[in-house]
Amino acid sequence: MAYVPRPRDYDGPEPWDTDWSGYFARGLADSAQEAMRTAHAQAGGVQRKTHPGPWDRALGWFVSAYPLLGALAAGLTVVDDPAVARAWDISIAAVSARAGEIYINPHADLTVPEWRFVLAHEMLHAALGHDRRVAGRDPELFNIACDFVINDWLVQMGVGEMPEGLLYDPKLRGLSAEAVYDTLVTDLRRARKLRTVGGRTHGGKTGDVLGDWLCDPHAPDRRATRGQRGGPPPWEREG
Repeated sequence: MAYVPRPRDYDGPEPWDTDWSGYFARGLADSAQEAMRTAHAQAGGVQRKTHPGPWDRALGWFVSAYPLLGALAAGLTVVDDPAVARAWDISIAAVSARAGEIYINPHADLTVPEWRFVLAHEMLHAALGHDRRVAGRDPELFNIACDFVINDWLVQMGVGEMPEGLLYDPKLRGLSAEAVYDTLVTDLRRARKLRTVGGRTHGGKTGDVLGDWLCDPHAPDRRATRGQRGGPPPWEREG
């Protein structure tokens, strides 16, 4: 390969000084956002314009602390509606990548760091396309496998604090969700007792990765507007 001298007036970064990991993270975030927008459009959804609320400001924390997660947060809307949480038995939170929304139970008693962990957990479910990777597997067990993987990542990254009772096993570190699933199916009796962040049992369905049931903008019991509650959101409260 012939050497081509760099122009004298070149003021760009040297190859060895380039933040390649930063470029990779931004590229991954952009790809994840585009995937969510595409899935949302294919489901017939409409991007709603809403006024910024406290949940949006809470998601903004990720922009400065974890830019990759901040980029993912920009593509999602938080729905804070007790009626949705009650109707679908969402104990803490759930996500629909196709709808581009995270559904939280505002009555969940979590600290600020715990809420940040939960939000990041749901963002990664959406970004990694866990709702589209089931591929004939048991959806509940695959959701559980994905939770083990995501929670371990977040613990290692130091994102907030993991709430008590969430799925976490350091012995599964380094495995893909598919590999963890293969481990779980060897002991179905134990695996069936495990619960995800969503904790849902509505209609015999469990898990916090939502499929088609909440994607239709006109679906019953679906509330896209944020509930009006007094005081700051849970993750902005003291203690």
